[in-house]
Amino acid sequence: MTEHSLPESTCQFTLYLARCEREMTPESYELLLRILKSTNDALGHHNRWFDLPVSPRDKELFTPEFNRHLTALMRLLGPREMRMDVDLTPKPDTDLTTEQVRREIEGIARANGMEH
Repeated sequence: MTEHSLPESTCQFTLYLARCEREMTPESYELLLRILKSTNDALGHHNRWFDLPVSPRDKELFTPEFNRHLTALMRLLGPREMRMDVDLTPKPDTDLTTEQVRREIEGIARANGMEH
């Protein structure tokens, strides 16, 4: 390998990404690039996981074919032992106000006979 040549995995990644651009809709390809960028950012900061906000439309675009392309690119991008788990289940709203938390605690106390 010369000083100016790229590693084989980088060449394969570039070729596969170009294939994805040809085969995917622009909307799906844009989502793929967002996921890859977030993954790269996480790896660069040595994060083991990250959350990527997805819209209902993004979830529709995440088809088995999309997942196949993403998986192939991830294999080329990272170390062999790297694994990507995608969880598209809705997350509960965790932005509770102080008042909501207080009412929840009071409800639990009442249910357990701990009222004063």
